[in-house]
Amino acid sequence: MKIVLFSESEKESNKEIIEAGKKRGHTVTFVRPSDCSFFVKKNTFEVFHKNRTFPQCDAILPRNSFIEKLNAHFLLLILENVMYVKCFNTIESILIARDKIKTLQILVSNNIPILKTGLSFSENNIKHIIEQIGENQQMIKLPIGSMGVGTILTNTPHETHSIFEILQQLEKNPFIQECSTESLGKSIRCVVINNKVVASVKFEANNGDFRYNNADGNNISSYIPTKQERAIAIKSAQAIGLDFTAVDMVRSQSGPKVLELNSSSAIIRTMEATGIDIADLMIQHIEKKVGKKS
Repeated sequence: MKIVLFSESEKESNKEIIEAGKKRGHTVTFVRPSDCSFFVKKNTFEVFHKNRTFPQCDAILPRNSFIEKLNAHFLLLILENVMYVKCFNTIESILIARDKIKTLQILVSNNIPILKTGLSFSENNIKHIIEQIGENQQMIKLPIGSMGVGTILTNTPHETHSIFEILQQLEKNPFIQECSTESLGKSIRCVVINNKVVASVKFEANNGDFRYNNADGNNISSYIPTKQERAIAIKSAQAIGLDFTAVDMVRSQSGPKVLELNSSSAIIRTMEATGIDIADLMIQHIEKKVGKKS
């Protein structure tokens, strides 16, 4: 089978996936979106890589920062919907997962528990949203980002109001979320592949960091999720439509609640903590969906 790993980054997780594909007898090509171009004419779409025809492939694995490139988004739409190359994950599910507000909307519509969240389009409504969230400590977040990036902890309603107003004036479209004080600096991650939880870890801050899921800076250890946590993780992945995802959750007094879904999470630390070869499981899933080819 011929696989294209589509990303701007050559991070260790991507290298691990490429190596896993090669070990299973496949050809895996690393392609940067910035090296690609496309040509449109009547009844024809042509995609190029380094000014040559885009590599023939059976599957594309979009990873990491590719979505930052507008052309990458369009290229994948062409490859997926016009040239009928299977993408894992699909471009639609990746875009949803990257947008926290859209993700939360879908999770709520599927009765999946989340933290109380408020969004206001006018400074006239900020006070009301803060009151609805309740509590003194609250979280202000940006709609795009992962691993805790773009998250601010506030300690008073006045502080929340001031910071939210500034971000709103900067057109950052922030939203406010309740703060699960018992889980500050702690979170659970369930890696879901093909509607199965294949690995789980817990994160715990070692430097006073308040963010629940700062996966790069927190201590990590293997974790056995409860039956409820497994069910929530699987249902979340199904709701967004992700073949592979890391579902981040926090514990609260009313039970586990979903923070976000990462369509392209780093896998190295999770593999090291659990001893589970996530990269190999990803390739196995692609084999089943596409049909293994030599």
